[in-house]
Amino acid sequence: MEQQKQGQNDADALPPSGIDGTQHAGAMPPFGHDLLSQPNPEAVAAIMAGQPFLPDPSLAGMPVGGANDFLLPAMMANGSAPVPLQARNKAVSADDVALYDRQIRLWGMAAQARIQNASALIITMRALANEVAKNLALAGIGSLTLLDGAAVTEADLGAQFLLACGSTPRA
Repeated sequence: MEQQKQGQNDADALPPSGIDGTQHAGAMPPFGHDLLSQPNPEAVAAIMAGQPFLPDPSLAGMPVGGANDFLLPAMMANGSAPVPLQARNKAVSADDVALYDRQIRLWGMAAQARIQNASALIITMRALANEVAKNLALAGIGSLTLLDGAAVTEADLGAQFLLACGSTPRA
């Protein structure tokens, strides 16, 4: 008890770091609230001026096309023309509001509508991918595609709850 009082008295004798302008050993440096202010745009521009965004300056003048410009030659070689994607602007129904109530309160209706209109492709199903697929499905994603060409083994059954015992091939 006496040692606790002595330790407390020693701590009270030292002024907090930064008040008297000195830094005590092991103390945290003083926090300046000016660190939270907006950055100076001129200073940021001066810093960024020397940073090249493209590693090769000759690429700066190269035109950038859309997705169809890039994929069109490959699609035409296969004898097909680009098909415009159909927008799935499905509104959130009353049943969906009841089902996804927690995440709607967290993210809002617009975010839930974006989730329901989104598509995802998961390639190579392992234990983590199973969890991601489950969470995307529970969140109400519009389209979820799973792609894995590996043969199912008995070792996969322990980590992947999307597989059943009948999924393994028999020798």
